[in-house]
Amino acid sequence: MFIQKHVNKRLADLEAENKQLKRALDTIKHENAELTDMNNKLNLSRASTNSKLQRKLNGAIQQLSETRKQLLDVQDRLTVAEEVTAATRRRQLVQEGVDENLPTTSVSGDYEELRFVATSENVYDKLQPRTHTGIIVVRNGLLH
Repeated sequence: MFIQKHVNKRLADLEAENKQLKRALDTIKHENAELTDMNNKLNLSRASTNSKLQRKLNGAIQQLSETRKQLLDVQDRLTVAEEVTAATRRRQLVQEGVDENLPTTSVSGDYEELRFVATSENVYDKLQPRTHTGIIVVRNGLLH
């Protein structure tokens, strides 16, 4: 009888522990399902965010490309304007009779002869009077 009581108590303890473990297992399964659902939602959100970021990046790249094309167009127009300005200056100097320092090539000739070369010193600039250049030091509000 003593053994029977002991076996019954042990069986009751095991059944109680089994119920507790089943509840814990159900709780873990429920938490696992919630975490899986949250993970799926985060993955969808991340994919959506990545897609949005990719679209924004593509738009920025497209805009940068268009801006670069516009910049090249403006640069080309500026070069032409500089060339026209240089030719006009040369023609004006010739008309004013200040042509002794100009190259001896024909001004009325070919457009290519009048092209402005940005790397060379401008003839018009050579003819301008030079002003004094130097360093001015200001200390305590006084010129030195």
